[in-house]
Amino acid sequence: MKYLASLFLLLIFFGVSTPVVFAQQDLGTAYETVTEGIGVTARQAGFEDVMTLPEMIGALVNVVLSLTGLAFLILLIYGGIMYLTATGDPEKAKKAVRLITQAVIGIVILLSAYAIAQFVFAQLNANITG
Repeated sequence: MKYLASLFLLLIFFGVSTPVVFAQQDLGTAYETVTEGIGVTARQAGFEDVMTLPEMIGALVNVVLSLTGLAFLILLIYGGIMYLTATGDPEKAKKAVRLITQAVIGIVILLSAYAIAQFVFAQLNANITG
């Protein structure tokens, strides 16, 4: 009973606190409204070159993916150094090989994420502007 009361209160909270969503609005109109608002804010802040929303999100994703790729590269180099300095100890060599394998898998996942992000951004850009 206590569980049901908590669930009921949670549903009421989310039902009252969530704003109304106007799903009927055209995507192009909403995009233009957001872009215009960002442009006004940027000009008031003193920025001349205003990026659009997809450009900002794309730049943020590229920065995050680049930093993550750098981290995996450092792990790969560290694993290589661990392997070279294992000096015949099978436990250290196994640990180094495991780290290298995980770094390579991470890089593959990262490249896949980058390809998917580029595809999604291209499709969103085509749907919004075209």
